[in-house]
Amino acid sequence: MNATATDDIVRDYLARVEARAAALPPDRRRELLADLAEHIATSRAEAEHDDEPTVRTILDRLGEPDEIVGVDEPAPAAVPREGPAHGGLRVAAVVIGLIVAGFVPVLGWVVGVVLVWTARGWSTRLRGIGTAVPLGFGIGFTTLVFWLGAGVEATCAGNECTSSGSGGLFVVVPILALVLVIVAAVATGMLIRGLSRRTA
Repeated sequence: MNATATDDIVRDYLARVEARAAALPPDRRRELLADLAEHIATSRAEAEHDDEPTVRTILDRLGEPDEIVGVDEPAPAAVPREGPAHGGLRVAAVVIGLIVAGFVPVLGWVVGVVLVWTARGWSTRLRGIGTAVPLGFGIGFTTLVFWLGAGVEATCAGNECTSSGSGGLFVVVPILALVLVIVAAVATGMLIRGLSRRTA
């Protein structure tokens, strides 16, 4: 039997393992298949012959796909869980990190949002809530700082002062900024509850 035929036997075997391992997490499934492929390739290279009987012997020693996946897949009870203290520290670290990111204009906001939307295991709702934390605090406080720094540019002549800014806008801007900060504070509480339930 030529090399192509023996390669087909190996590919068929790995395909059956992959099908049986469909329930495993994608990363674990890829790792399992890569380990098997490497083991098979090494065994074939070390064997005297690379014919069908040799390849089938190698595969027989590995076992049937059901056996491989059944042994390799961890039982639910064996999966380590985080203790309340460790889970609480992780939640605190995530929330504090997002709040701090909000106080770094633009770059911090972008980093915070990217981290939220690339976090593993977060629901779309939790991602939306997490996005509101750095953006709400960041844009809200940045707007307040600029507003306070600019102040009202007034020109006073005698007892009369005239403002160079728009009175309505001058009132609306801080209100909108405070609304953003309040939204971010509420989102922080919701994020803490949501993450705490995931680690409980």
